Amino acid sequence: MGDKLLLITTPAEIGKKVDWLKKVIESTNMRVEKFNQTQKIQEEDVKAEVLGQHENIIRDELRMRFV
Repeated sequence: MGDKLLLITTPAEIGKKVDWLKKVIESTNMRVEKFNQTQKIQEEDVKAEVLGQHENIIRDELRMRFV
């Protein structure tokens, strides 16, 4: 497996192979979805961290100006 699948079968086995292919595709789609969700969470965490750092800088600047 990889980015291509080669399926060799006989007419008698084609039904089993089709079922197997469906399972492979469903499994792959689930892994891709999980990966995408993980990436989205990581991106949101990075954004939140950067925003927090930015807010800290602004707060510190305001404190220095008003002290």
